[in-house]
Amino acid sequence: MLLDMDILHKDAELAETGSVDVVIVDVIQLLIFHKMLLLFLMMKKLMRIIEILKAEDKDDKHKID
Repeated sequence: MLLDMDILHKDAELAETGSVDVVIVDVIQLLIFHKMLLLFLMMKKLMRIIEILKAEDKDDKHKID
């Protein structure tokens, strides 16, 4: 989170100098990075849920036999 604040502070300085395009690109890159990170974490959770369900499915098959 500290890195985000440094980037936003740098962007604020750039905005004062008039290079707003650089600020917009940096903010968009930051948002894309956060979305990719959230997607990665959600995929990890989904894979864990699938593993748990597979393990429960195997347990159920053994109980039927």
